[in-house]
Amino acid sequence: DFVTFSQGLSCIWDIKSPVRKHYRFR
Repeated sequence: DFVTFSQGLSCIWDIKSPVRKHYRFR
């Protein structure tokens, strides 16, 4: 469970990172 959570978090961060950067840039 912990491993899955960590992997899921990383995936979400990957998507959130660019989105947040773009939002901030805008």
